[in-house]
Amino acid sequence: MPFCSPLLEMFKLILLITSIKQFEEESSVICTIIINEAPYQKERAYTALRFARTCVFEGHKTRIFLIENGVYIAKRDQKPASDQPNFGAFLEDLINDRQEVKACGVCIKARGIAESELISGVKVVTLTDLVEWTATSDKVIVF
Repeated sequence: MPFCSPLLEMFKLILLITSIKQFEEESSVICTIIINEAPYQKERAYTALRFARTCVFEGHKTRIFLIENGVYIAKRDQKPASDQPNFGAFLEDLINDRQEVKACGVCIKARGIAESELISGVKVVTLTDLVEWTATSDKVIVF
């Protein structure tokens, strides 16, 4: 029976790996972050993006919904003053990290922003998407 011991050890290792993966999946939270403040006016939008980045760093999934003046964060080719953070670049980094970003279609139209002016990866949607996100999120925070 010399083969039982290595087989048993391999089985224990498989169980341990499965348990770790299951724990990681259970400890991950889906956070929907709603941003309704424009960039470069107050710090609220900047704080929201920093919060999203921290969620990702901590292993959580973030979904960012831009509404009202928050849609300006998704405008492509931003050129902020040298002492200001670039909100567009911040948002692009989150999109590149496979975080979902959606913008209210009614809000962008009301502000004269064309879909072609948005950062690549931002999806233009309706409030139906926001309802779905809030219903399926573990946490929802509004900035």
